Amino acid sequence: MTQRALDTTAPSVPTALAASATTSAGTTLTWVLSTDNVAVTGYEIYRNGALVTTIEAPATTYTDTGLTASTTYTYTVKARDAAGNVSAASTATSVTTTAPVTWYTVNNSSLCVDGDQGINVSNSTKVIAYGCKITGAANQQWQFVPSGTNFRVIARYAQTFAWSAGTASAPGVTLSNLTGNSQLWTRISLSNSRYQFKSVGTGNPGLCLSQPTSATGTSITQMTVQNCTNNPNASSTQSFTIGLVG
Repeated sequence: MTQRALDTTAPSVPTALAASATTSAGTTLTWVLSTDNVAVTGYEIYRNGALVTTIEAPATTYTDTGLTASTTYTYTVKARDAAGNVSAASTATSVTTTAPVTWYTVNNSSLCVDGDQGINVSNSTKVIAYGCKITGAANQQWQFVPSGTNFRVIARYAQTFAWSAGTASAPGVTLSNLTGNSQLWTRISLSNSRYQFKSVGTGNPGLCLSQPTSATGTSITQMTVQNCTNNPNASSTQSFTIGLVG
């Protein structure tokens, strides 16, 4: 009887390990597949030297989740075959998760700044004053993203769009793609934990976010920019509170 020779040959080392699409809680790993004298059956994924999981070949991608924000992780990958042979570790790759994303509501009295009720967004979608949703809604949630000493106000339901200030002659505030100085704002602290939002773009400096007095909360009333009021409390139409959503 002829005995089958034992397979003692390990697969080749996975190469070109890289991380992409990194968020505050996860990252996606990719690598170039290994070869073997018989067949590669899977890949072992290591995070900071500890085995996270083993995935079946021929897959060469893995998304690691449940990570901690603003933290650096180092990954390696090993290939294995059916005989239990395991390759040496790939060259390590390190990735730092992003800072946690925090979203806010922007309120004036009982009305909230709204991305036109969540209707499909495109360039020049109106930013409106509308009745605040009791349980919150993505079209009423905003992120303040720094840009130098100023910031852009990003829409949660359309995260490639931000508030874009109008001008004195065309004062409507819209959502537009993340380009241009018309999207740059600064925040002015008022009394009673309220704020003004002042446009600092080259085409419209000195204009502040304003809620039209005609806004009722049940109709589409577009937010505008108007000359900033300079008294300590600002006018009621330019005075906003910011609520943490999470």
